[in-house]
Amino acid sequence: MQQKNNSLMSLNNIKPIFITGVYRSGTTLISRILNNHPDLSVTYDSVHFMRLCVNKFDPINNESNYRKLVDEVKERVKSRLELNLDTEKIINEIKNSEKIDYAQIYDIIMSNLLLKDSNTRIWGDKANLCWRKIPEFLDMFPEGKAIIIIRDPRDVLVSYKNMTTEPGLRYLDSIFASLDSLQYIQKFKEEFSSSNFYFIKYENLVNEQEKTINEICKFLEIEFDSIMLDGSQFKDKLGKTWKGDFTSLETIEEISNKTVGRWRNRISKIELYLIEMVLREKMIDFGYDLSATPLEKKEWDELFEILNDDFIKIRYLSWLKTGRGHQKYPNQSLTS
Repeated sequence: MQQKNNSLMSLNNIKPIFITGVYRSGTTLISRILNNHPDLSVTYDSVHFMRLCVNKFDPINNESNYRKLVDEVKERVKSRLELNLDTEKIINEIKNSEKIDYAQIYDIIMSNLLLKDSNTRIWGDKANLCWRKIPEFLDMFPEGKAIIIIRDPRDVLVSYKNMTTEPGLRYLDSIFASLDSLQYIQKFKEEFSSSNFYFIKYENLVNEQEKTINEICKFLEIEFDSIMLDGSQFKDKLGKTWKGDFTSLETIEEISNKTVGRWRNRISKIELYLIEMVLREKMIDFGYDLSATPLEKKEWDELFEILNDDFIKIRYLSWLKTGRGHQKYPNQSLTS
C-alpha cells in the first residue's frame, strides 16, 4: 500500500508567488527579475492555472476531472514552453495526497514544472489580467505572496496601441482594464495583510531599481541578490536569453527607464482626454499627474465618434453605469 503524501500540511507553510497586472505594464519584467534570484523559479504566460483551471473541473477530487486538468496543462505547457510534463508522475502525486483540491494540484504541477530539476525552493507564476483571482490564490495558499504591478495608464495605452493586433479602436480597452486594476489594488490593500499582498509601480521599479527590488525581497522574505538587476542574465520562459519586448532584437543589458513618460510624444489629444476623463480619480490617487487640456469643437466631434464605436460604446456605457473597469481582453465580452 502506497504511503500518503504529507504535502497537504506544507500548503499552509509554502510561499508561492503570483504576479499579475495589465498587459504592457511590466509584469514579465518583474517576473524575470525575480526569476534571476537563486531561490526562485518563476514562469510567465504559460500555465494559466488561476485563469483556466480553478473551479473549471469540479468536482476536482474526481480522478477523471483532475486528469483532464493535468492533460490540458500539459498541452498548454508543451505549446508554450516546449516541455513535456510527466503527467503520470503528477497524477500519482495527486492520488497520494491527503486531500485533493486545486491548491494541492497547482502546487504539484508547479513544483514538477519549475523545482524538480533546480536548486530553487519557491515557485512563481505570472498571468496578466488576473488580479480578481488573488483572493482565491491567497485562500489556496495562506502564506502565498500576491503582487500587482501598475504603470501609468497613458504609457500602457500607447504601448498596447503599438503592439496589439486587435482591430480598430480596441486598443482603447486598456483604459478600462487599467481602471479595474487600480480599483482592486485599493480594495486589496484594505482586505489583505501587507505580508500577503504587494503592489509595485513600474516607474519606481525602473527609476529606483535596487531600492524597489530590496523592498520586494523583504516582502517575499528572501535576501536581495544583485544578480536580480543584471538584465543580461534574464531568461525567457524557454530558458533562453530574454529580449524583453518582442519587438526588440538585442539582448537586454540593464533595466531601462527609457519608456517612462513615452506617452507624452505618442498620445493624441483626444486619447489623452478620454483616458484622463475615465481614470481621473484613480490616477490622482496613485500619483499620476493629469495633463489633458480642453477639447475644441472638432475634437469633441471626434471623441463623440469614438464613444459611438460599436466596441468602445459597450465598454464606455458599462463604465458610466457602474463606475467600474473590467478584467478582460478586448476579444472578451463583458458578460463572458
